[in-house]
Amino acid sequence: MANTQTADVSHFIRELDETDFYADDEAGMPDTSPAARSLFCQYEEVVVRSLFSSFGLDPLLFADQRGGDVDTLPTVRDKEIGFKNPKHEAAYQNRGVYNQQVGNRVRSKSCYTAKRDEFCEALASGNLRDAYTGERLSPNAHVELDHVVSVREIHDIPCRVLAGLDTAEIANISANLQPTDRSINRSQREKSASKFISDLDKKAEERQGKIQELKGKECLNDKEFQELHKLERLESVDKKRLLCKDKEARGAQDRILALKYYTSHDFLADTAKAGLNSGVKMGLRQSLGLVLAEMWFVIREEFPRLVDRMKADFDLGELFRRLAGMVKKAFEKVRAKFKRLIASFKDGALAGVLASVATTVTNIFFVTAKNVARILRETWSSLLEALKILFVNPDNLPWGDRLKAAAKVIAVGASMIVGGLVQEAVAKVIHIPLLNEVLPQFLGALVGGILSVSLVYFLDHSAVVNKIVAFINELFRDGFRETILFFKEANEKLDRYVARLNAIDYASFAREILAFRDINIRLEGSRTEKEMNLVLHEVMRERKILLPYEDLCGLDAFMNDKNATLVI
Repeated sequence: MANTQTADVSHFIRELDETDFYADDEAGMPDTSPAARSLFCQYEEVVVRSLFSSFGLDPLLFADQRGGDVDTLPTVRDKEIGFKNPKHEAAYQNRGVYNQQVGNRVRSKSCYTAKRDEFCEALASGNLRDAYTGERLSPNAHVELDHVVSVREIHDIPCRVLAGLDTAEIANISANLQPTDRSINRSQREKSASKFISDLDKKAEERQGKIQELKGKECLNDKEFQELHKLERLESVDKKRLLCKDKEARGAQDRILALKYYTSHDFLADTAKAGLNSGVKMGLRQSLGLVLAEMWFVIREEFPRLVDRMKADFDLGELFRRLAGMVKKAFEKVRAKFKRLIASFKDGALAGVLASVATTVTNIFFVTAKNVARILRETWSSLLEALKILFVNPDNLPWGDRLKAAAKVIAVGASMIVGGLVQEAVAKVIHIPLLNEVLPQFLGALVGGILSVSLVYFLDHSAVVNKIVAFINELFRDGFRETILFFKEANEKLDRYVARLNAIDYASFAREILAFRDINIRLEGSRTEKEMNLVLHEVMRERKILLPYEDLCGLDAFMNDKNATLVI
């Protein structure tokens, strides 16, 4: 039954295609069917909307910054970035100044004293090794418990304040408390491991010379003996071991800070706030991009006509009325696409949230550049639209065409990313007043537009791509979907046919039919060729059709003239 119906519809469509009436429609109106539309007509909206969004609305809606919009441990460590949340900045400024009292408080904590007692027991039993030399310490050695990362540094690091931890909670962790000779500890003081090693290297020659000098003496006083001991302890420092202890301590501290901050309500709230903010802005960007695209299409269509009308008689009031009419027409088109506008906002909002979260997560591991946020927005926007085409399939396309359509979306998104990179690169090179803002944006949009059109053209016209699409369509052939697409095409052609019929003036058409019926009756009433010719001449006069001859004699003369031309 279905096959019979399809065959009947196919026969009817062929009849429509073969009629002169439909041919006139084809000649007078451009074919808007998906299979016949030109490349520009098919994807102009996508490209224009993308250009408006990326290069027109992005600078207005988004203030992209290096390191994203949420404080993370790597971003607050970067002195050029600092804190993004004013509350965190205020907490850091109010942390208090480091002084001896802070140091004494840290060393009075139970975790510090317990670790010290543990090392004292090991020292007394002869089982304690110097953390920085690797040598076994004698029970009578002067040993101190050293903070690998100094208490001062820990007190002043922004990460500690960001995580909301007390100085002692970070300073007194096990990995940061190491036993070492008093000479080494007091020489290092509050220096970092790298700075301490650098100072040791700078004074190595001087230190070694002094050691040889003191050892060359037959008798040393107490002061000289203590100096020699100190210099030998410093000389015995294993630099690799020291750096390893420093790395272990900092790694342990970072794990505690990360666990504390990234699981805190503060971080989750900031991430959610940034995501929602980005989502709303991205939704607005997508929706406004659609509105601006519709306005562009209306202006592109109506403005040339307006210019032609204004050439002869310019009227400022009429100009503004026409422009207002264009805007009204554009908003009417948008209103007609309200569902699409809402869908565009939802898709944009989701892409914005995901892009913001992705930016924040990336900044947990390393500081991102300013343009990364923009790249992630375009990536997520294109990716979600492509996934929608593949799995939701709103246009009911076969798998091959779905993959091709998704590839086009991704190609346009990638083009906008490249355009953005070009804009940023040009902005770094050009430092000319006025042009510094306009020219990079123009060049970025130009490159993005040309590249997107080129890629889409390739995907549409590449023989290899089309063969692959045809193969996939055949591989995943779905008879039911093909039937739906067939009737969809038939419906489009019928809509166009009906539209042409609706354009006919039926009153005039009826009068024409009656006139031709009267002529036919008069011709049928003719008994001879002469009577028929007389009827035809009479009809010509009635319809005011001028002939190059007046009567039958004139007709004979006209037909015998080789240079004569009959024009009706």
